[in-house]
Amino acid sequence: MKIISTIQKRAYIIFGIIGFCIIAFLYQDISPNLSNMTARDNYIGKINGETLEYDDYRKDYDKREAEMKAQKGGQSLTEEESNQLRDQIFSQFVKKNTITKMLSDLGITISDKEIIEITRGQNIDPAFMQIPAFKNQMGQFDPMALENFLKTINQDEPGTPPGTRLRQWNAFAEEILENRKVNKFNQIVENALYVPKWQSDYDIKLFGTSTDIKYVAVPYSTIDVEKIKCEKSELEEYFDKNKYKFTALVPTVQVAVASFDLKPSLNDSAQIFTKINARIEEMRTATNDTSFFRAYGDNGGYNTNFYSADQLGDNPRISEMFAAAPRAIVGPYIDKDNVKAFRVLSKKNIADSVLVKTITISFQDVKTQEAQMQRYKLIDSIFKMVDTLNMDFDQIAAKYSADRGQSPPIVLARADKSLNPEIFWHGATTRHFKTIAEKEGAIKIVKVLNFPARIPAVQIGEISMPYVPSNETQQAILSKAMQFIQKCTNAKQIEKVAKNYPEVKFKTTYVNKETKTLEGTDGNPKEAIRWAFNSKSGEVSSMIQIGNNYVYCGNLGSRSREDIKLEDIEAEITPMVRNEKAFKMIAAKMSGKTLEEIAAKNKVSVDTSMNFSYGKSALGAMPEPAVVTVASGLKANQLSKPIKGTGAVFCIMTTKVNPSNMGPAEELQTKTQLNQGFKEVRGLFEAILNRFRMDDNRINVF
Repeated sequence: MKIISTIQKRAYIIFGIIGFCIIAFLYQDISPNLSNMTARDNYIGKINGETLEYDDYRKDYDKREAEMKAQKGGQSLTEEESNQLRDQIFSQFVKKNTITKMLSDLGITISDKEIIEITRGQNIDPAFMQIPAFKNQMGQFDPMALENFLKTINQDEPGTPPGTRLRQWNAFAEEILENRKVNKFNQIVENALYVPKWQSDYDIKLFGTSTDIKYVAVPYSTIDVEKIKCEKSELEEYFDKNKYKFTALVPTVQVAVASFDLKPSLNDSAQIFTKINARIEEMRTATNDTSFFRAYGDNGGYNTNFYSADQLGDNPRISEMFAAAPRAIVGPYIDKDNVKAFRVLSKKNIADSVLVKTITISFQDVKTQEAQMQRYKLIDSIFKMVDTLNMDFDQIAAKYSADRGQSPPIVLARADKSLNPEIFWHGATTRHFKTIAEKEGAIKIVKVLNFPARIPAVQIGEISMPYVPSNETQQAILSKAMQFIQKCTNAKQIEKVAKNYPEVKFKTTYVNKETKTLEGTDGNPKEAIRWAFNSKSGEVSSMIQIGNNYVYCGNLGSRSREDIKLEDIEAEITPMVRNEKAFKMIAAKMSGKTLEEIAAKNKVSVDTSMNFSYGKSALGAMPEPAVVTVASGLKANQLSKPIKGTGAVFCIMTTKVNPSNMGPAEELQTKTQLNQGFKEVRGLFEAILNRFRMDDNRINVF
């Protein structure tokens, strides 16, 4: 059953690149407890004319949940496992009605020959190669292991519904085949794209040559941009022309967030620290660490392990921990929602490497499956000789090892993550281990000789108490929060009112249905996200508790492919319109037949830049790629029109075009990179998404 369990886990991730991009943004938690769902919310989602009804979802969830529980010996699913299962059901619904349908319409299929090739041929699909049960003792994919598994595919484990094993395998295999189809689609698109010669020649000229220029720069600071007035008609005109820049592929809401921290008052802190200090005194005088920490220790028990600094990297007092003497107490200190203290029980060095002798059994001469199995049996026999029968390791090495036992002892480093970590456990009684040496094509039997102890490590006992506000403090914070919201009649007022409340953390942010965190809070924001997508622009929420925060939200406007309004993004557009008007106002003054005439009108000087290019594009303190592009297309001594630069408005004149400094090899590399970059299929995912109309209703039912 371990194989099926692994396959099921792998099935969650074997989606092709395009498939992942299409469905990833739709992932969100769906609670199985939907007893309060209204009649209008009796579906999970709709796409491409198809609907995932709640009843169908629930039946599928219950069936898969039962199968997973059976695999776990009757244990309930963890929250993470439940979330994975819900996501899998929804993603398969989306994928079936988007990617699968698209590939079917295009006639992309997988032939029987291809299936043989990816399971038994020279191009084994990576998904099969990742399943541990399909690997041999060398860690390599073994087709025979796959064959043996398929022969028993109809033999279900006790306690599982009939056909469970076959059904799970079919789902896994289907994902692999769909992934192959997606790869074919990518290759079709890639092979259909190429860069024409004129495009590559232009890019080589643009990036390979440089120019000497004279220029006039009039800074934007010559105009007070903030005082430029924008008429409603100007904003509407800009909005109509540039609406696509502000639409969101995924429905998005701009939210004003005002949060009040639920943190202890000074009096609360004093009481909490009085209690923890009393417990620290008990820890100081305790004569039996085991009894004390079993009674009061963190995580409900006494941990005797020694930890290195790397293993305790997230502890805020790690430097004090390693500087303190044995039996010293560090703390109390606040760590998130707890106040903690710990005692350094003991200190010592642990091994960062081990000194070993090895018996090397090579597989490089193995040609058949039968010979491979015989070699495995030999390894088991040799291991039994040295580990169980305590036969002389050197004599066995002289007889069986590929080096005839002549190689000196070697040092294995803990940093090598491929090694069995138990090798470095210097408290162990076991001294013999098997390891795989992939580069050598061998399996090694290792005898540990010594543990060079070089890494400082500590053994600690920790106590903690919740660092939370009292009921009285919570009521006081609640009262202040209610006073605050009474002054906010619409969403835009939240920011203004928040300036008069120093205890308020204010933030404007964009959220979508995938948002898992809300800045300024430390809990699950799903209630706030649900409110945002069911509210109207300008509305203010009632109080929402997110973790240790009382939160109010204001809807500052939504945007999606189909729905975006000027009033919702007016604050974003206004500075852009002002900047555009500032450019036109400055450009209008930059008229003249020569740069000197233009400079005189604007009371600036004429400057020069030698070898001006994309690699050397700074004029003043700012890079100016727009000026480089114009310069590359000017004839010698031709005066440009005003250019909207990064730090100023420019007029330029090219005085000299310098020859390309690219050699034939660099030109070829540039063409190759350009061709590869062009084949990245930019915009393809968006185009696919735009084909389908998705109604993700999970936010109303989780």
